[in-house]
Amino acid sequence: MKKITLYAILLTSILVSGEKSKSFFTGNANFYYISKLEDGDIINMPYRMLNTSWINQHNNFELIGTLSMEYQPRDNYSYLMDNPQDFLFDLREFYLTWFTSFGEIRMGKQIQTWGFVDENSPIDNSCAYDYNFLFETGTDRKIGTNSISMDMYYKNLKFGFTASPFHQMNRLPSSKADFPIELPVIPSDYLFLDISSPNEFGGYLQLSTDIADIGISYFSGYDRIFNLSGINLFYTPGLVDTGEPVVDTVFTYRKTDVIGAGGAMNILNTMIRADIGYFSTKDLNSDIRREWPKAGNKELGQSYPLQERAKYLQTTLQIEYTLPYNINLLCQFFKHDSLEYKATVPSILEDEIDLPDFQADKFIPYDYFFPGMGSPLSLITHNAILIALDKSLFNDKLSIQLRNLKDLDYNGYFFEINSEYKLTNKISTFFAINYIDGDENHPNSISSKGSDYKKAMDYPFNQMDNFSHYRMQVKYSF
Repeated sequence: MKKITLYAILLTSILVSGEKSKSFFTGNANFYYISKLEDGDIINMPYRMLNTSWINQHNNFELIGTLSMEYQPRDNYSYLMDNPQDFLFDLREFYLTWFTSFGEIRMGKQIQTWGFVDENSPIDNSCAYDYNFLFETGTDRKIGTNSISMDMYYKNLKFGFTASPFHQMNRLPSSKADFPIELPVIPSDYLFLDISSPNEFGGYLQLSTDIADIGISYFSGYDRIFNLSGINLFYTPGLVDTGEPVVDTVFTYRKTDVIGAGGAMNILNTMIRADIGYFSTKDLNSDIRREWPKAGNKELGQSYPLQERAKYLQTTLQIEYTLPYNINLLCQFFKHDSLEYKATVPSILEDEIDLPDFQADKFIPYDYFFPGMGSPLSLITHNAILIALDKSLFNDKLSIQLRNLKDLDYNGYFFEINSEYKLTNKISTFFAINYIDGDENHPNSISSKGSDYKKAMDYPFNQMDNFSHYRMQVKYSF
């Protein structure tokens, strides 16, 4: 990382000092307000107060940087902690682009987008997601990755490649933020096993014709969401055979390979886009034995790696059509199919041992399996349809959009109407009202589970149904 920073500083000085350099600076400032429909309480969520972008062009090189200032919630006692600030600065992108006769090469922290559909593509895995901004769209909800990437062109062919020596993880919300979905477990850092070789890489090939654009892709990396790798049982020294064990839960990130395909075609003024991804994921830890990770002296007894592995398929189909009165229709169908799941579960987990932070009844690993890559929709639903209607009025000064996400397996749904009005060329206002409803007949709902109910295991739409809200935003662009 120090070398990358040094190279960046050197490149910046070279570019800025050049006589032929051109620089461009843009950005926006935001005021954001959000409160619940139910009782009007303010929802304490992070948002980006300031976004700035800087581009410096010099001959065949371009240096791009994006810096944001985020508001992060804190409690009333944060002034007693090490970091009492409400605001954080996030260098979202900082990379160099070299334009060549055959394409372009990029190096540094960058946000990449793969796939043909606009959102929720299962093959868009080169960057992780920021859960603080999961309800945003496009690159606003992504995290830049330190990587080298390239796009090369030959006639009607395009080849892309990316590689990174770092493992990219989803950014979880602050514990002080009002986030609607809970994770079953949020483990401490010391519970994780290190990844020995966290290299990630991938590539794609795209063919453009007069009829359609089609492409294939491959990506190999480690999951953006952690998984339980197994347990170790520790004992008081000398009492391995007779003492009461202490459970050491071990977490890691599965290795996942993704084979993808997609395309786009215009048929009778209807744009059809599709992406499909085949995922093969595996916990590489066949041995999870380690020293006691906490203070004190404990002796390792038994060790039980789960060796979790799975295969699944995700598909997103998108249709775009212009209705009468210039109303734009976008319809997306999303499907997640679990093809195979295996894990080595010792009998001691079924009858004798309760895992900390997990349900106290019989432990079933598949209940805690979450797709670590693919569309972010898979964390909410496995079968859904999204419909969006968009209309511009008054010479594009006002735009209105309706969005509806409906779960096709259960009765959960998400409905939102939002609008943007441009007061001037630089000042825009936004207003949105959002309603979310769950399904009390879901097998994991409180009405079905009773005393065994655990909110973090509940149907995601049930967790979100008290998150219905309205929000307002004023944006000043410069």
